[in-house]
Amino acid sequence: MSVAEQVGMNIRVVRTRKKMSQAALSEASGIERHHLSDIELGKVNISLQTMARLCSALGCELADIVAGVKLDK
Repeated sequence: MSVAEQVGMNIRVVRTRKKMSQAALSEASGIERHHLSDIELGKVNISLQTMARLCSALGCELADIVAGVKLDK
């Protein structure tokens, strides 16, 4: 599993635990819903700035979405 896929999965886990829809996270973070979907599916690499915006909107720490991520080999 790629780093992007692992981060995307962690974002989805945090979002669903908070019972937040993609549409709600999109609105709260200012990130378009289709782009958010691509992020959660690991189709795109995201910047630290985007990660920070998502964490702010989710009310979590950056560590929560990078926890357990292993580098690609």
